[in-house]
Amino acid sequence: MVVARLAMVPADASVSGGFLHDSGYIGIVARNLLAGRGYVNDANWLLFLNPEQLPMYFHNANPGYPTATAGVMAITGFDAARSMLVVSILGAALIAIGAWGIVRHVVPDKRSWVPVLAGAAALLFPANWRLSFVALPDALATGLVMCLFAVLLHARATWHWVMAGLLFGVAWLVRSTATVALPAIAIWSLARFGWATSIRRGLVVALTAGVVMSPWLVHTARVRGSPFASDAPYYLLLRYHAERAGRDEDQFYRSLEPPPATGTVMRQDPTGVLRSAATGLPIVLYRIGAGLAEWDKVMALMLFTALLVGAVQLNRSTWRPELAAAALVWLMLVGTLAIRGNSIEIRYFSVGSTLLAILLVAGLSAAGDRRRWWTLAPLAIYLAGGAIPQDVGMLRSLPRTNPDHAALREAMVSTAREMPEGTRAVTPVPYFFTYHTGRGAMSPAYPGKAELLQVMERYQGSVVLLPTDSLDYYYPGSPASLTPELRVAGPRGRLTLLQKAPASLP
Repeated sequence: MVVARLAMVPADASVSGGFLHDSGYIGIVARNLLAGRGYVNDANWLLFLNPEQLPMYFHNANPGYPTATAGVMAITGFDAARSMLVVSILGAALIAIGAWGIVRHVVPDKRSWVPVLAGAAALLFPANWRLSFVALPDALATGLVMCLFAVLLHARATWHWVMAGLLFGVAWLVRSTATVALPAIAIWSLARFGWATSIRRGLVVALTAGVVMSPWLVHTARVRGSPFASDAPYYLLLRYHAERAGRDEDQFYRSLEPPPATGTVMRQDPTGVLRSAATGLPIVLYRIGAGLAEWDKVMALMLFTALLVGAVQLNRSTWRPELAAAALVWLMLVGTLAIRGNSIEIRYFSVGSTLLAILLVAGLSAAGDRRRWWTLAPLAIYLAGGAIPQDVGMLRSLPRTNPDHAALREAMVSTAREMPEGTRAVTPVPYFFTYHTGRGAMSPAYPGKAELLQVMERYQGSVVLLPTDSLDYYYPGSPASLTPELRVAGPRGRLTLLQKAPASLP
């Protein structure tokens, strides 16, 4: 399966359905890393960070995925986009291996086929299957966390706990959301081993993980002033900040005014934060259900029926501490991300999604006699009517060239040819622009012309490339409202190009 998927990686991956705006960001950093420039980015999307210059420091992710991507680029000679998809496919393979190891821990030898089914279910579960086509770190991060769970379940010797610490450290380096697994691991360990053993083994895991994580913590301290500096609080309170400022979330990102520190917000307005989380919870729950079912209501009914049957079956087995830990993973994910509301994506819950995929088939291990085989019916209906058709649909569509992406790339490349040497572009998708052209880029500043010109002056911007049908959203009354400093140079596909007046060029 992995070999077949690797053979299907598209040659022109940067315009495939799996190459997203954030993919461009990772690709830029991976190229810079391979070129010896370090973890830096030539584009700026979050304007409120206000870097003094571009390139700026790598800021909204951990380094594992771009580092792995750069490694694949060096070994294979592939470009960044193809290399990112290779890493995602290998991460999906780790998801399957981890799921196999988890179920293998408790399934009797005579049912050794059940762990194999669990691995296949974890890989082919539509929400996970999609991850393997997308140039983002979620598949790799999830695969490492699942392997961490498997190692912990089988751990007996000290070196097993060292390996668990290594896996957690690497998983955190890929995506810091690996930390949501820690409470579940602690509860499971206490239930299985008690306080003394759990503390002793936990220290081994923590020390090993700390050693693995320490180089990036040192780097972050040098670059950003604190080893724990992160953009995560901005994203976590994204909806709260936008609502308080009377903006939408995109405008929040493009504002030049940084939001207050999270600690300040919690001290000054804890009620407002809780209210935002409470109102966001039903939105998040709906989006989780919709994302798991690929936004198909009939499929959702089939999926949740099969999950309910699997849970009932496992409840009769010896899996109860593991089920409690899995429930705690979901509680942590939902509790942490509820405040984000509509901005969440199902990929943020991929560790929880994988546990649900295991639940679909792991209940078979508890089927003690033929009278329980009727429980296969909901799973069979879900597979035939939902999962398999959706997986096939993704297999057909996501590796293909997306015409809109290809047209956008052409517009950006043609724009870059007209830009003066050493200047940068303003565009709502700066990561795409920089990835496709090699030229620096930044977001269109909010709220108006003064802020736009300020950003262009600071970062040597010479052109503005905006969607023609959204000109008024970005700058009301434009393009007329942006004169005389900016003048229309003509259409570029579905975009409008505005150039800085010659007298204003840097």
